[in-house]
Amino acid sequence: MTAAICTLAACQSKSVSEESDWSKMELNGKVKSLTETMYEAIEGVHGIETGMIQTDPFFSYILFNKSGMIVENDYFDTNYGVRIRIVSKYDKYGNRIEETSYDSDDNLNERSVFKYDRNGNMIEGVSYDADGAEAYRLTSLYDDDNNIVETSVSSYLDGGMQRKAFYKYDAKGNKIEEKMFGNGDVLMASSMFKYDVDDNLVETTMDIPAQGSGGRAIYKYDGQKNKIEEAAYDLEGNLSARGFYKYDDEGREIEIFSYTGDSSMMNQVLYEYNNLGKIAKQRQFRTMYGTTQEYVYEYTEFDKHDNWTKQIIYIDSEPSTVSLREIEYF
Repeated sequence: MTAAICTLAACQSKSVSEESDWSKMELNGKVKSLTETMYEAIEGVHGIETGMIQTDPFFSYILFNKSGMIVENDYFDTNYGVRIRIVSKYDKYGNRIEETSYDSDDNLNERSVFKYDRNGNMIEGVSYDADGAEAYRLTSLYDDDNNIVETSVSSYLDGGMQRKAFYKYDAKGNKIEEKMFGNGDVLMASSMFKYDVDDNLVETTMDIPAQGSGGRAIYKYDGQKNKIEEAAYDLEGNLSARGFYKYDDEGREIEIFSYTGDSSMMNQVLYEYNNLGKIAKQRQFRTMYGTTQEYVYEYTEFDKHDNWTKQIIYIDSEPSTVSLREIEYF
């Protein structure tokens, strides 16, 4: 199933003012194409140099239209020759109306088509397999404020699975309730959401009856509406995880700390910015099975539009990979 037919919990309305892929990828300027290749990092006489091409993540090529939306996305595994190509089409309003994926030999994998109402909300998405048989169908309903209120997904695979979700909102348009049902209208999961006077999400509760699981999350914010703390609790009210966030005077995130319920460090991320406001270095400490590794993401070269063209990743102070970007503009 392509990303086009999303999960019930993730499906949202799509308006004509949807954020461009340029913006989502934090790209400056009118980018026409972006090619990114990851190499093994080698310490040479002139500093960090490129070695063999890495296979994870894949070599990638992305083509945009003049509105900043992706029209073609190619992924390559250069060692094994595996290729996935996804082609997207849009209507005159910028709504994606078709997405088609192909394999390494350019054979059709899957095709999805989408329909929208006059407000630009996606009301139907249908996926077809390589033989043209319908595989998935998603339909959505909206209220007068363009809030999604009902979504249903039917799968013609997996024995005809069906899922439905219903959403409720407060007077300000904040989602306050979400319920998901399976075949036979069996409740699969329900969530409730609470907000403060500034419309910041301050509490989420989730119940998954079939699994006997769920929990509650609490969020805190500073005076600039930046999230500074979050805490997660299980069904019994036991603390399971905590996170803390810090920002600089420009409102940019500079520190993230996450802990388990017993205050053991899980993750730490530190950001440094250059004079252009771009992330120049990201240091990340990950703790797994009692062992902590340090990852450093360093952006060393930028083009005239201030998009990075070279990234070096270090693991425990040792250079690991070098990613190079070739960017073409309209």
